[in-house]
Amino acid sequence: MKFLPRSNLRATRVTFEFARRSTSDRIWWLVVALAAAHALFAVGCAARAKAPQPCVLVTLTAGPQDLQSAQMGIRFAEKSRESGRRTILYLSSAGAIFAAASVDPALRYLDQPPIGEQIASFAAGGGEVCVAPGCARDCGLSRDALSSFAVPVTPPQLLDRLPRGAVSIAY
Repeated sequence: MKFLPRSNLRATRVTFEFARRSTSDRIWWLVVALAAAHALFAVGCAARAKAPQPCVLVTLTAGPQDLQSAQMGIRFAEKSRESGRRTILYLSSAGAIFAAASVDPALRYLDQPPIGEQIASFAAGGGEVCVAPGCARDCGLSRDALSSFAVPVTPPQLLDRLPRGAVSIAY
């Protein structure tokens, strides 16, 4: 910063008041300004880090005829749950068969664990598993035949469960 001669400072006293301060005063005010900027930056970063994650709805319509899609949907739901997001796995259409209390252990994709075990693990880890009651009926499942973690939920009830800003993906 270039300082004006003392005679010019008298003429613009208010404008160059800072220039008249001693070097230690200027350094002190610079440190205060930097500390304030750092504090504001830290508060902004903390607020962004604490922002709630959106709820994720994974609709699984793939059934035993498309185990690759079913596997992808379950893996996506599991990764979403592991990242701390509230995750709902909605079993509908042919995918409702996976809500059965006993899913055939042969239903697996390649070398992955059985689909039934993966869904049970998802639910045990805190994920929500819902099933469309009409689709479960079409698959031959009564309410008594559903697993304990599968909650029958109609589409309007599902919409009531979803918070504003929810993210949806279908497999």
